[in-house]
Amino acid sequence: MYALLPCTDGHTHEENAITAYKQFMKSKGNNVVVEKRGLVVCKDYGASVDGIVNDLTTDTSGCLEDSSGQILLNRAHDYYIQIQGQMYVLGLSWADFVVWLSDEHVHVERVAFDIDAWTKNILPALKHFFETAFVPELLTRKVKCGMAPAIRTPYVAS
Repeated sequence: MYALLPCTDGHTHEENAITAYKQFMKSKGNNVVVEKRGLVVCKDYGASVDGIVNDLTTDTSGCLEDSSGQILLNRAHDYYIQIQGQMYVLGLSWADFVVWLSDEHVHVERVAFDIDAWTKNILPALKHFFETAFVPELLTRKVKCGMAPAIRTPYVAS
């Protein structure tokens, strides 16, 4: 088994990132509480989030996803799509995307749930992947056995 370096680095520094995030939010006048989470399943979907954020200043909740890498979240990036899915599963209207480089360098970007992007682009692509790649792999175990995956039709947004 192997792990991608950003994932390993993220797990190693997760506590540091959450502490720095809370300090950053406090410096901006927001009183936040972070409840650590993992896999959450509902609405026939699952999402893995680093934490649920309760912003006591605004009396709202969102999810926390920390990462190393880009400072501004590109709306076409996998992280954006992941965050949209997490918010959908958890029924949240926002998420704080956090990039922790060190205790002194933290970037926080509040991302709103985009129902149009979710219903028109993201969910149809997920359903397509599930039906044409995930289910066939569950049934055939080709990838697990070291064989080439079944050929699937690429998803094209309508």
